[in-house]
Amino acid sequence: MKPVTILRTCAWMHARRAYLHLSAALERELKPCGLSPPQFMILADLAAHGPSPLSPLARRLGLERTTLYRTLRPLEADGLVEIIPRDRGRSRVARLRRAGQARLEQGIPAWIRFDHGTRTAFGPERWPALISTLAWLVEARGESAR
Repeated sequence: MKPVTILRTCAWMHARRAYLHLSAALERELKPCGLSPPQFMILADLAAHGPSPLSPLARRLGLERTTLYRTLRPLEADGLVEIIPRDRGRSRVARLRRAGQARLEQGIPAWIRFDHGTRTAFGPERWPALISTLAWLVEARGESAR
């Protein structure tokens, strides 16, 4: 196979470029709120699911555990999230604090602008197919990646 064909057809490369583009767009929207995209998603997940052990939280968000820990540190330092020991083991649980809920609510309009812009650019008729294809890809390939 020719390298030019690899570059034109590589799913990893195209997914990576799309990720970088979407991340930059969401980062611009969230910047005034003082949140990065992963921090915003952590707050949203904790608001949706309640307190969570860190490993399941990392899995749900598609983050490596070490990345989750690094991303949680500033949220904890800012009083947005509380990390508490779970039982007597080494496991810990993340819990959303009131200030974290308030910051999440501050970021939701930014996320809505990002989402609207992305849906508009992609096209409303193709949006459901994109989301279902991405979900299928994660489900089909996700377990083998870990």
